[in-house]
Amino acid sequence: MFQKITVAVSFNHHLEDELSCAAKLAKEAELHLVHVGQPTSQKEEHLAEVLKRLQIKLNGLHWLDGDKVESLLEFTQTQQTDLLITATDDTQNLFKYFTGSISKNLCRKCRCSILLLHHPVKNNGEFEHLVVSGVDHPKTANTLEFVAKLIERTNTKKMTLLEELPVDQLVVSMGQDQPAQSAYNTEDTLMNLFDSKQEVDNMLQQFVLSNLKVEVDRREGKPGYCVSAFARESHADLLVLNSPDTELGLLDRLFPHDLEYALSNLPCSLLVVHPQGFEFN
Repeated sequence: MFQKITVAVSFNHHLEDELSCAAKLAKEAELHLVHVGQPTSQKEEHLAEVLKRLQIKLNGLHWLDGDKVESLLEFTQTQQTDLLITATDDTQNLFKYFTGSISKNLCRKCRCSILLLHHPVKNNGEFEHLVVSGVDHPKTANTLEFVAKLIERTNTKKMTLLEELPVDQLVVSMGQDQPAQSAYNTEDTLMNLFDSKQEVDNMLQQFVLSNLKVEVDRREGKPGYCVSAFARESHADLLVLNSPDTELGLLDRLFPHDLEYALSNLPCSLLVVHPQGFEFN
């Protein structure tokens, strides 16, 4: 799943969380650390101390120049990064919301999957409870396959797959017999997202082998907003969303939807899954 993981750091109090999480996910993958800025003896000594304490070995340490967002985006593309890990900015004012913070602009534009760690990182970065958007979209099956590999590397105990029902679909469905919330069937839900029963069976088998408790829930409302609110209410450790189909910009912040709802008020750490080879429209 991961051949190359890149950790973008700012040498602040997030450094240990970022490196610790990356080490858990890396396994056999290459692990690269990148910083946009000049090396200093203080930074190098601090990094060496943290790496030694966490017993982490890097495959590469890279110091970049230029605009932070553009430099990191170019690096992940040229290095063919599978997963970029970074942390949220500590401050978020109105100006930053509309112009875009560094970490959130990376989520909007990155052409690889990105894990945005929200401080403080819960449960020592183990992501015990995942909330995954079950939106009806061709990317969702790939996102679930990504999650299945992720839980092999973490101590995840529970995953909630949230189906977000737009109001027009809800009105239609209200005329039909509806199961109790606890009776939502995981297999039936996955069958709506995957192309074949064999793929669904393989996915369920992976969940069983990982001792993962899987629940399906349904909520009415706008895609992105519902799943973000649910993640907050359920005290989730990680929210998982598909990557956007297009590169998001200022208008998407003025008229938020999907990913922008999550970025505007992060409930927890965020994983945005970008299928390999997918290009923005």
